[in-house]
Amino acid sequence: MHQIERRHSPRQNKAAPILVLLSSGNSLRGWDKKQIIPGKMCNQSEDGLCIEIDRCLPPGSNVRIEIAFEPDSGLEAGYYIRDGLVRWCEMIAAPAGRFGAGIKILRKVIQAPVLTSRFGRPAP
Repeated sequence: MHQIERRHSPRQNKAAPILVLLSSGNSLRGWDKKQIIPGKMCNQSEDGLCIEIDRCLPPGSNVRIEIAFEPDSGLEAGYYIRDGLVRWCEMIAAPAGRFGAGIKILRKVIQAPVLTSRFGRPAP
């Protein structure tokens, strides 16, 4: 049977450790910092991510994905933030309890420390 291609953008295979935060409501505000779930990004595109995680994420729920900068970037505290919507989630490894999830990206942000010494002294 012929599979229908549902992707809107081409995927790039890129594995990276991630942290997943669940929204405490139905908005992109109020992230529950008590429920940080480690996982792995399997691939990404301009408008979506495929992740592996140890927990089933309900489709339709809002999530925040934090992806650390590469170690050689020089910004140890910097990371990418992807706020998104869980489109699907299914078990991929039954004995290990691993789930695969598709995330539609709703907002992208880069979080990194700013060295204020670069701006010089404030004007008097």
